[in-house]
Amino acid sequence: MKHSLVLLMILSTGLMFAQNHEFSIDFRYGISHNNLSPTQTAYGEIRNPRTLNDQGFLVMYKYQFWKKRHLYVSGGIEFSQSRHYQPLIGSGSGYHLDNILINKNRMTFHLGLNKQFHLYDDKLILDFGIHLIHRSYGSLEDDISAEYQFSIDRPWIEYTYDFKTFYGDEHFATGIPQGFVQTYNLDFNTQVKFRIKSQFFLNVGLSYSRNNVFFYTYSNTARHYLNGSPTSTSQFSYTGLQDDGGPKGGIRDHFIYLSAGLSYKFNWKK
Repeated sequence: MKHSLVLLMILSTGLMFAQNHEFSIDFRYGISHNNLSPTQTAYGEIRNPRTLNDQGFLVMYKYQFWKKRHLYVSGGIEFSQSRHYQPLIGSGSGYHLDNILINKNRMTFHLGLNKQFHLYDDKLILDFGIHLIHRSYGSLEDDISAEYQFSIDRPWIEYTYDFKTFYGDEHFATGIPQGFVQTYNLDFNTQVKFRIKSQFFLNVGLSYSRNNVFFYTYSNTARHYLNGSPTSTSQFSYTGLQDDGGPKGGIRDHFIYLSAGLSYKFNWKK
């Protein structure tokens, strides 16, 4: 983490005074590889969190260190939010009672290389890059809990839940080999740049970013009030992933991003 910050500070400082560099800002919308295959529907599987999307802005500097080959060293910061949800299924009944939203903000530091191809008298540029990335979170643990409340769709069922998320390499995910998480991961990206005015370019891109990971514990209890009874007639609990230091569940997303934005080339020569 400290090494990434130092490298980015050095790179940014150099670019402020360098020639032949580029600044860009892009919006990225990511779809997980988990959404590209059918969802598991077995009873034991419906308790796993599901991915909605990942989206944010990426701000990049690129310095052209080899002009003849159009090679750039690049560095930047991404401000993003991943969005998941946990279906809350009532133990004992199998009814869907609620969705637990899991939204997580992060900063991702990028450092890598880009190769550009200039076409049609520099009106069109193809940009290919590979970046080493490091994700940083404001908090490494989040607690998303609710006290007893009645289901809106099934008012005879009262439920409570405790869902905790954990971020970092030290956690072990049930069913996922220990050590599969890497603090540093790779982001592969490609862009098409259209010159729209002088030194400004419109960017349209596609990226692939691996191993966006979090771990979790989860438990819930449901009380049933049948035939208008003022007291619960039955109670069911799910305690398969207790927050007791034991195994945790794990979610790993490889995101495919679509992006759009603007680039500005300093000292651009047509």
